[in-house]
Amino acid sequence: MEGSDRFDVDQLFDEFRDHVRFGLVTGWEAQGKQATYIPLPKLREYWTYSRVSQIVHATDCRVPIEDIRKHYLQAFSILVWISKTGQPYVRYLNIFSQHGRGDTCLPHQERPNFLSSADDANEFWAAFDTHQWEFCPVVLGSGMLHDRRLHSKQILPLQIEHRLGHAKSGKPAKVERAKLQSPVELGLSNSAHVVLKSYLSRDKEVYDREVKAFTAFRNAPTCENILGYLGSYGTVTEGNMNYTIILEYADRGTLLDVFHRNRPPVTFEEIKIFWSRIYKIVKALYSIQNTLPKTLGSSCVHQDIKPSNIFACGDEEGRSEDYRSTLKIGDFGESSVVRADPLHRTSRGFDNRGGRTYCPPELHWNDDVDLFVGPLVDVWAIGCVIIEAAIWVTFGEPKRVAFQQERREENKQVAPTQRGLGRSDCFHNGKGRLNVVNEVHRLILTHGRRCDSLTPDIVQLILNHVLVDESARYGSRLLTAELNNMIDTATETVYDLSGRGSTASSADLSQRSRERRSSNGNDYHELHRSSLSTFRVGELDRHIERNSTQIFAVDDNGDPRAAPWNPQNSGQNPLERNTLPLRVLSSLPKTEDTPQARPQYNTSIGMDDAPGPSQSHGIGSRQAPDSSISQVIKGSSPDDFRSPAAHILHHPKGQLDVPTPPQADVNERRNEEKEKKYRRPLRGEDEAMSLLQKRDHVFLIDNSRSMLPFEKQVIDTFANLAHILEKADDDGLDVMCTSQSGRFEHDRRTERLVSFVQSSFQKGTRDRCFIEASLHFLISKVIQDLPSGAGAWPKRGRGFMGLIGKKYKGRPISIYVLTNGVWDSPQSTSMCGADGPIRQLIKELKKRNLHRNQVSIQFIRFGNDETGIKRLTYLDDELKKETGFDIVDHKVSTSGVWPMLVGSLDEGTDLWEGTSEGAPEEHGN
Repeated sequence: MEGSDRFDVDQLFDEFRDHVRFGLVTGWEAQGKQATYIPLPKLREYWTYSRVSQIVHATDCRVPIEDIRKHYLQAFSILVWISKTGQPYVRYLNIFSQHGRGDTCLPHQERPNFLSSADDANEFWAAFDTHQWEFCPVVLGSGMLHDRRLHSKQILPLQIEHRLGHAKSGKPAKVERAKLQSPVELGLSNSAHVVLKSYLSRDKEVYDREVKAFTAFRNAPTCENILGYLGSYGTVTEGNMNYTIILEYADRGTLLDVFHRNRPPVTFEEIKIFWSRIYKIVKALYSIQNTLPKTLGSSCVHQDIKPSNIFACGDEEGRSEDYRSTLKIGDFGESSVVRADPLHRTSRGFDNRGGRTYCPPELHWNDDVDLFVGPLVDVWAIGCVIIEAAIWVTFGEPKRVAFQQERREENKQVAPTQRGLGRSDCFHNGKGRLNVVNEVHRLILTHGRRCDSLTPDIVQLILNHVLVDESARYGSRLLTAELNNMIDTATETVYDLSGRGSTASSADLSQRSRERRSSNGNDYHELHRSSLSTFRVGELDRHIERNSTQIFAVDDNGDPRAAPWNPQNSGQNPLERNTLPLRVLSSLPKTEDTPQARPQYNTSIGMDDAPGPSQSHGIGSRQAPDSSISQVIKGSSPDDFRSPAAHILHHPKGQLDVPTPPQADVNERRNEEKEKKYRRPLRGEDEAMSLLQKRDHVFLIDNSRSMLPFEKQVIDTFANLAHILEKADDDGLDVMCTSQSGRFEHDRRTERLVSFVQSSFQKGTRDRCFIEASLHFLISKVIQDLPSGAGAWPKRGRGFMGLIGKKYKGRPISIYVLTNGVWDSPQSTSMCGADGPIRQLIKELKKRNLHRNQVSIQFIRFGNDETGIKRLTYLDDELKKETGFDIVDHKVSTSGVWPMLVGSLDEGTDLWEGTSEGAPEEHGN
């Protein structure tokens, strides 16, 4: 080769090396170390026909250019990379071509036999073996990587981001999330990330079971509700064999994570969407158990169905609601795959002793006896998951966790051996269903949302035909068909303004479904009459409360990516706050012989009140001024929950700067919670919550033209108050604006309610505030749902609370009115009729002998309009003198969150001086 030609080819080599260095991507070696590689598309981009031609003609390469570009591009690139002055190794491509060793044979895990030991072959192989790995990353995708043996230096086109879980006893896999570094057509819901699930050699049996299951699924029609499988491989790491499975990444965690986030569906349409997602899981279970028809198929028994093994992926449209998540069954490490019985499809495999909480009674003694298991084991487990999902949909996450504790308590009493077997929280006592499980249908039917006609029917289906003896249990095919029919035909119970409910009952359930729910001649209630009559809920609840520190998150030994639910993160301990589903949510009616029944009393004085200087605080008056919450408010600093404006009367006039926003701390906490997912407690929050919980909360927003200068303050104040109350009212808040009397917006999510208020200001303002009409509509509906008398418990009814989505008829309610008091023309000094509906409400409370805290009305004032101040002061101070009944309070919007939230419930807070007309506003009239 002439000197000028050598210079030219060396320059070509250098240009290619520069291109490679610029295009290197960080990947991950099979042995678990970081490494760089060049993606194949980058090579194809560089090696144009012209560039390949230049190298071929400058070296002794006799392979056709098009063959190089189609079949030898990676090998050609490696040869160019390792070539150097005087040693253009590109000529070795001739030998590769002669022996048919194209790119499909790369990388070479050992020296090819066709390489002679003469000349520079040894030096060539040393260079080739060192650098081939970065040009031959592992190819992911369907059929590309299945149970292969990889060299420890082979590079996976991904980067480990963080570990999701650690290998541990009973859960041998190390789970890591990885980001794909090169575009790959995987056909998965999340194309940017995957999960690596790695096993040590001692756990190869678990790896083999999972790979065997995914092999069966790949031989069957595709099911979108089985977690995606990208491949599997084994490699030697530090002298030991390790095994890894690459899986689809579930960006929303697991169904257990969905439960923990506690954002269940609220409206009937949302509830129906969620159950349609659960139905697809049951359908996927049928696919798992029947991979192919007739004699060709395999039957897989999962053996570990539970919420932490059901994975949640974002829906196709990228919407954020958890109830829209696409659910997928995963974690087949405990599964068994056997040849299906061509006649009965009931083939059984060996019991691999999977999860205990959701295992059926027939596997009760499987620690002592080797048993065979069939598909009905998974049907029982999915039934348990559905029961927990129904409790979550209806009552929220704290109640689902408390339901687990109640199962523990009952098993402790009736089947203490369960604890020794690790099954204290399972759904049976070793023989049959627990009583606490039997109660679920009645609780949901009685105290669930009245718009939800679907959840009670699903629970009844599960109790009647799934959580039953194996001989009577539905198979996955029949369960799939029944659920599909039930969800398709379900219709919402609609309530008109008069409180009358109606449904298209003929379409709600087919005749077959009705017959199913009363199969064998037994109605559900008749079937469980003994359990309903003998189950003493009160005693069990008190027992649980004494042992409240023993609560644990359901399935806390689940998949590593599912973080245990922490009651502190939700703002309350469910047991310490008395939120057990069988105690508070059910609110079972007290019997006539209840020893705590209230005596009759004078509403103007209060229960047990008597004339004299030392009256106890009763029904018509608030709690004593020295109550705990009022003391907290009096003794707290402005930084805790109010602005310096709240202390205006305690400082010399003129010494205060312009006040900061009154809910600054709450707003700061809201921002912290978004960023850190941690809810920092506010000082006094526990005391305030003791008054705010177990109540419904409704906002009435004055969005008339006179309130436009305060639009931002109103929205900020509402957002902060709603942020706190969303943890107190577990069924969501309700908002009505004066411009749209009769229309309520109901939601659990503060951000949606804030958007509603913002849009109401933007498009719905009126010149006047029709306060009388708004209060009349609101209070009329409240009166419809008042309990019949003292001692009456909340009942399922068809009144106003059903209209706005509440669970209870007769539940105590707090009404917050955000206004400036300017309800008519500026010249008017009348009450504009605002006192009329309130007087009527007070009359009804007295008539029914109800405590004055049954309904509270809190006016929150914006601005310093003189007439507005007089009106609100009259409603707060003078109306109670005239009626002898105090249910109204008035605070300025700068008073701080606790005075605004509990002022109408606590006398000490009501009398707090923050109500002064002198408290400044950021804007005034």
